[in-house]
Amino acid sequence: MKPKQHSRVGLLGKGKTGGQALALLRARGDQVTVFDSTHPLRPEALKDLAALVVFVPGPVFLPSLPMLLDAGIPVVCGATGFT
Repeated sequence: MKPKQHSRVGLLGKGKTGGQALALLRARGDQVTVFDSTHPLRPEALKDLAALVVFVPGPVFLPSLPMLLDAGIPVVCGATGFT
């Protein structure tokens, strides 16, 4: 049996839902880089990630969208509050 390979995953937002996602990702052994107001998302930080998980309000997410599209990595987004 092949050993499980762990991923390097980014997490944008570590509030209520993001905190739960962080715990689950770490529990399965993934290496998680957390981005928030003290450690902002930057294009160079996305280069080594297998994916980015996002749990922030829509107005916080939208400015990051062009950077995420340019990075070309899979994004799982749970943003709310769009109008």
